[in-house]
Amino acid sequence: MRAIVLFALFGATSGSTEVKTVKDAIFLTKAKDVVVMGLFESKKSDELKVFKAASKTFPTVAPVDFSYSFSPEVIERYAEETQGRSPAVLVFRRFDEEGKPKRKQYTFAFDGDDFTEEALANFIFKSSIPLVPSVGNVQGEQKMRWQLAMLSRLPKFLFFSAEDAINQDFLECARSHWGEATFLHVFVAPQGHESDDEQATTNGLLQVAFGQEADKDELRREIRKNDQIVAMDELDKARSSIKWVSKEDLDTFATEFIRWRSPRSALDLALDGTKKKVKKNKKKKGKKPETEL
Repeated sequence: MRAIVLFALFGATSGSTEVKTVKDAIFLTKAKDVVVMGLFESKKSDELKVFKAASKTFPTVAPVDFSYSFSPEVIERYAEETQGRSPAVLVFRRFDEEGKPKRKQYTFAFDGDDFTEEALANFIFKSSIPLVPSVGNVQGEQKMRWQLAMLSRLPKFLFFSAEDAINQDFLECARSHWGEATFLHVFVAPQGHESDDEQATTNGLLQVAFGQEADKDELRREIRKNDQIVAMDELDKARSSIKWVSKEDLDTFATEFIRWRSPRSALDLALDGTKKKVKKNKKKKGKKPETEL
């Protein structure tokens, strides 16, 4: 079903190719924004089948290239990165956690004992994008990164803001929950300051986040006044939204939504529990607690 959705959105899904020499492997890992390489000892490996299946969950237009190798020389070349694990999957990328291009190549090694399609696909997804991909006023590979992030099976947190720069508290929250959820920054530009394509993208995400019947113009006016954060799980089974809160409450909101996928405000759930603890402590100690929510 997921492959059908991907095909409808982007066309054909991705595949993988065999790498036979160290020279080809080195060239390949530097040729694209993100390269995923599987290292296997046999063509009949069950893990290779899982790897190929996971690669097909990615659209061909995604800035991710898949390859695999059985060559002992190639496996030896990357022994330090894999720490001697076999089979192994490596993700090479040429940008930092904020999405800024870097000469240094960042390498991520799959260390899961559960070598399944879902576990491997989630590992590749989280390693192939910045902590917080930006939407709006971005082109090329940066645009593909946020599109790839939206395809993740993980819960998603969309930060709608009138500021182009990524909020640092939101970035820290994303760092704390790396691999547990996908975080995106959606820049809502002033009216008349965005292209037709950017406007259509932002309006589309506003509808995804707030519902098809939402008044996009009213939402834009509200976001110009206050940042909005929307949490969603896959297939929109649950949605929760809040206005900008403190760093601590943001982390609580994210933690509780990831844990419960609640359609009710995850922050309310968390604060309910905190208020009960404060009330209990107040009754027990007979004095006002130091922190009152």
